[in-house]
Amino acid sequence: MRKYIIFVLLVVAVPVLAQYHGHDDVVNNIYSKRNPIDSYVYLEKQADSIAYVYMKENTNNRWWLMDIRRHRQPANRWDTWHINLLYYTDDKFHPLDSDSPSWTVATLSGAWENAIAIKDVDWLGSYGHYNQEQDTSSWYADGKRLTWWTASDDTVWCAESIQLTQTVAGLRPDTKAEICEIGQEYLFEKNNLFLTQRVLWESSDSLSTAYFAMCPVKRNVGISYFAKFVSDADIYDVSNSGHSFPNEKRTGLVTWNQNNDLSIRMELVGEPLNQLDSWNNCGSSFSFVSNSADPAYNKFYIAWVSATTYVASGDVWWSKVKYSFY
Repeated sequence: MRKYIIFVLLVVAVPVLAQYHGHDDVVNNIYSKRNPIDSYVYLEKQADSIAYVYMKENTNNRWWLMDIRRHRQPANRWDTWHINLLYYTDDKFHPLDSDSPSWTVATLSGAWENAIAIKDVDWLGSYGHYNQEQDTSSWYADGKRLTWWTASDDTVWCAESIQLTQTVAGLRPDTKAEICEIGQEYLFEKNNLFLTQRVLWESSDSLSTAYFAMCPVKRNVGISYFAKFVSDADIYDVSNSGHSFPNEKRTGLVTWNQNNDLSIRMELVGEPLNQLDSWNNCGSSFSFVSNSADPAYNKFYIAWVSATTYVASGDVWWSKVKYSFY
């Protein structure tokens, strides 16, 4: 049987890599699921390393479920929380009040957070790129730290915002030496995910590629898919391989499925964009859609590096990306 916990508090932002001063103030209020509130975000603990985040989009009365997992693969030096899959349902019920909700896959497994290629060496990054090991992680509801590791499976927390923070050591793929520290904050509010990342480079190196915003949108045969840059009016058909979506330096992309009006938007937001030297100084940075046959998805990218770029010890990169699901 699920346990339900709720808060009605002011939202307190937790800066990435900053000390959280309210860490002793844990969540312990009991909530009855007989009166669910659609405007809240729900976090369900499936297991110590599996979390489900439920989000409501009120325009289309659609629920979204983001599956977040902590994968541990010692052989690949990989141990981080990361986005695994995204689902949606058009069923007109609260998903926590049903034993068998009808979920449809919206995205396939693939990196969302980051992927960094050391020139002439290999990759490090989220989902499948390996060479990242977690130092710390915490879950929060409305700024209150959750008792994640001691809570039982199927516990559900309900709040106006759900937050996951973690710090990760980035390892050079060949030597396994730590070359950067990555701080990440996932903030869920209604049908939005704000993903903030800060990279502190601890050694000098040359990079050939670096992505800090991605989204692998599932593509079904026989269904039309379209995409556009947020700032442009031109619409491109990305239903099949070999589409003509251009490579441009843009700060946002949006895609939609014409059959059911399913839309996902990914956009750089906030002050970090104006301060990010790696973006401002890299003229070859670009945004694009990559069409894959296996797995069948349109993967959205915003690149920080697309040609050889040198980083020095002490350099700091950071970005804030807003994902909207509707």
